[in-house]
Amino acid sequence: MTTNQNYMVSQTLFRRLTIVVSVLFTLVLLGLMFYIPAKIQIYSENRAIEQGTDTLKQFSILRSYYTENVINKIISNDEFIVGHNHKNNKKTIPLPATLIKDLSEQYQNLGIEIKLYSPYQFRTKRSTPLNKIEYSIWNLLNQDPSSAYNKTNKQKVSIAIADIMTSQSCVDCHNTHSLSPKRDWNLGDVRGVLQIDIDISRQIEEAYDLSYSIVAILVVLLICVFGFIFFVFRKEEFEIMNFYKATHDPLTKLYNRSFFLESLELALNQVDRHQYKLSLSFIDLDGFKEINDKHGHDAGDQTLIEVAKRLKKCVREVDTIARLGGDEFAVLMVDLNQENISQAATRMNESISRPIAYQEKTLNVSCSIGIAIAPDNSCDNTTLMQMSDKAMYQAKMAGKNTFKIYTPDDTK
Repeated sequence: MTTNQNYMVSQTLFRRLTIVVSVLFTLVLLGLMFYIPAKIQIYSENRAIEQGTDTLKQFSILRSYYTENVINKIISNDEFIVGHNHKNNKKTIPLPATLIKDLSEQYQNLGIEIKLYSPYQFRTKRSTPLNKIEYSIWNLLNQDPSSAYNKTNKQKVSIAIADIMTSQSCVDCHNTHSLSPKRDWNLGDVRGVLQIDIDISRQIEEAYDLSYSIVAILVVLLICVFGFIFFVFRKEEFEIMNFYKATHDPLTKLYNRSFFLESLELALNQVDRHQYKLSLSFIDLDGFKEINDKHGHDAGDQTLIEVAKRLKKCVREVDTIARLGGDEFAVLMVDLNQENISQAATRMNESISRPIAYQEKTLNVSCSIGIAIAPDNSCDNTTLMQMSDKAMYQAKMAGKNTFKIYTPDDTK
């Protein structure tokens, strides 16, 4: 693979990796921004429902206990009375419903609201009709007292259970009390709704704060990852480009002389091991000086660039092409026989000799090619270069625009 290809692969990998990392991190960030609050919302709701249900059960137990062990004793004692006005009258003991109302005020500091409501109103109490939601909850629990109602929104969880007549003493109290709204109570009757509303807005805010913190951390991590990737690939890019500049001709983008000689030496070291033939073609352009003199150096540069492109099309991917300097090129081809070498030289002659279009002008150039073969001629890189150079001069003496394969007779 050529250095330029290595550079392109490096750039492609960098871009692809950058895109993949960006997409993955974006999906993770978006996912966490929605996932964390959603999970905490669900957890907070479930926790509030569990907490609210337990609290309501405790209040039901407390109300039953209070009725049995306090209210019944107070009723039998003429010194005290039971009512709602206990805060203004020292001899008044709060009713269970009033007690629940008083306790609910203490819970409000915790973001919890407890309320007891019923369509049945005490006679001395101003009638307060239930709102639409309360009335629907009442109907639901009145039809099925064993059920429980719960509803959640983004910031509040509401749980409600039926307030049921659970003891005979409570039934007797309601049936005999002068202020009771009716006198036909029975065990199991639903007298109201015990509801608790729990504020979970603080947990949700904390969830968003947590998600934002995690996103911020991941963004910093993403920047660090990108910085590391950028550093690694830029370092590799600089190394590749420095190597490219050191081994390539800046005009034609072919290999330069120094790299070509190193490649030739390495290839010659493999000749005996792999038992193949290696051909070194030394190419010199015919008529190049006239193009420079007549049309200028820009035309000469364009001619060299076009020749380089045509040479690339005449050889295989594994072959090595170099510009040795001026209008001299070299081609190193491996694993060929004599017929393949001649066919390749013919292709190069025919391709280069085609007219070159330049600024509405036609440039004509051809080439003389000298070929030395290893191991037939030599396995020494310097000697092989000299032999191909001599063969090239033989091609020029033979009329140019042709090729010659070095033979010992050429030295005479």
